[in-house]
Amino acid sequence: AEVFINGTYIDTRIWLPFRVDITGFLKAGKNKITLRVRNTPKNIMAKWREPSGILKDVALISKEIRRVRL
Repeated sequence: AEVFINGTYIDTRIWLPFRVDITGFLKAGKNKITLRVRNTPKNIMAKWREPSGILKDVALISKEIRRVRL
């Protein structure tokens, strides 16, 4: 899957885990997050078709950022 934030390409993931840190790409207010998912050539060449596309839930995980003085 390719990940875009507000129309800007961020990263591509082709195997597990499909996790991308988008922290530095988000802006204050609304953001548009786009996932572009493609099939693999395996389904074209194989006798049996594998499920493809977004097969599970998509989640945004927010982590609290704390600044620590050293």
